[in-house]
Amino acid sequence: MKVLTLNTWGSPYAEQRSERTIALGEVLKLIDPDIILLQEVYLPTHRRSITGILEEHWKYRHHFASSVLGSGLFTVSRYPIVDASFQRFRLGGKPERLRQGDYYAGKGIGLTRIQTPDGLLDVYNCHTHAQYEEDDDNEYAIFNETNLYEAARFIYTNSPENPVVVAGDLNSQPHQLGYETLTELTGLVDAYEQVNHNHAITYSRSNPYVTNMHDQSLDYILVRDISVEKAELTLTETIPGVIPAYSDHYGILAEISLKGETN
Repeated sequence: MKVLTLNTWGSPYAEQRSERTIALGEVLKLIDPDIILLQEVYLPTHRRSITGILEEHWKYRHHFASSVLGSGLFTVSRYPIVDASFQRFRLGGKPERLRQGDYYAGKGIGLTRIQTPDGLLDVYNCHTHAQYEEDDDNEYAIFNETNLYEAARFIYTNSPENPVVVAGDLNSQPHQLGYETLTELTGLVDAYEQVNHNHAITYSRSNPYVTNMHDQSLDYILVRDISVEKAELTLTETIPGVIPAYSDHYGILAEISLKGETN
């Protein structure tokens, strides 16, 4: 089955959100993933627009409500969602930083348990506190590290036996403590790295919307007890005359199997 993740850059002030949403919905129908994990789908109008485009082919979906903006986590599936739960992170940002928005998003990690043709699959959609400065000046490092520790505990508690997919914008690079904490405590591995022997650069200066920071690996599809057949960057295109890019992040698409040899 195919799994796709994308931070949609759906904050209220994001550029060309409506145009990008329509374009995203149409291209997702062409890519045809079985499970889609989106972040920053904050506004009800944004969710309705995506749902209206996708509902014919993906009947099952879950939005994780939280705080003022609603977590932004939106999971869409071709297969039935039989259970769902959500953990809001305790360190959620600073209320006086209105434009950053992390505090008002109520970020967290959401579980959808999906009944696939090959058995139950626990799929986690996750978005942690952002890093707004370079590493040496990052005042939110402890926020992100704590978020990912909480995510690890949530996964450990809820998925002792089922195969696991964790996807989303973790805002943590492979060398940073947050990523190391999550993977070490859960046994998760990066699907992209398993196939390509490096980590996907999803926040890139090659993206027309990115004007600050250096190239970074921030978004992942992590797996446990799952075979990875293929993994690649996706949604990297520009549509001339329509949108410069689908988001300020690139997406990741992985083909996985619950029956093959696990990583």
